[in-house]
Amino acid sequence: MYSDSGRAFSITICTAQNRSVFSDHELTDLVWKHLIRYFNAEATLYAACLMPDHVHLLVSPVEKNLINLLGSWKTYTAKLLKGKGVEVPLWQRSFYDHSVRTDEDLAAAARYIVGNPVRKGLCTDYRSYPFCYLRQ
Repeated sequence: MYSDSGRAFSITICTAQNRSVFSDHELTDLVWKHLIRYFNAEATLYAACLMPDHVHLLVSPVEKNLINLLGSWKTYTAKLLKGKGVEVPLWQRSFYDHSVRTDEDLAAAARYIVGNPVRKGLCTDYRSYPFCYLRQ
C-alpha cells in the first residue's frame, strides 16, 4: 500500500514530546521552505500545514514509497534544525496516516488540513496563515 504510485495519504507527524518547536517563525520558515520544495519534487503535494507541534500533509508519492519519503524528510529537517540548536529527536518516531480513497475524500482531507490553524485560533482564514499550502 505505501508503495502504490498515485495513492494519496493524509499524514500527521508530531514533534517529539509534542514540543512547540514551530512557534519560532525563523525555524518554521526554514522547515516550511524545504517541505514545499521536497514534497513537490518527490511527490504530489495536495495540502500541507505546519503547526507549532506537528505537520499535516496530503501527499501522493511518485517514486519513493511513503515510508522512505517521510523518513528522508524527517531526517533532513532534524539535521537542519539540530544545526540551529534544536534538541533532537525533532520528530516522533512514527506518524499517523490514512489512505484517501476518492477525489471527494481528497478534497475533504485538503480542507481539513488547511483548516487546522483556524480551528486552533492561530488565524481566521487559512490563507493568512503563512505555513498552509493548498494545491490549486
